[in-house]
Amino acid sequence: MKKIKLKVLIPFFDIELGKKRLKNQEFEASEKRAKQLINFEMKIVEILEITSGEK
Repeated sequence: MKKIKLKVLIPFFDIELGKKRLKNQEFEASEKRAKQLINFEMKIVEILEITSGEK
């Protein structure tokens, strides 16, 4: 399973986790969730890194 590291460009409330994401905050998301955030009507996040999640 891929993990995507994202950086917040515009603060938003992450309804999936029930908390506010602040500008410049970095966090990991599943591939599915990252696609949702990347495809949002405004550019609210950018991709920093993609990892396979396998060891």
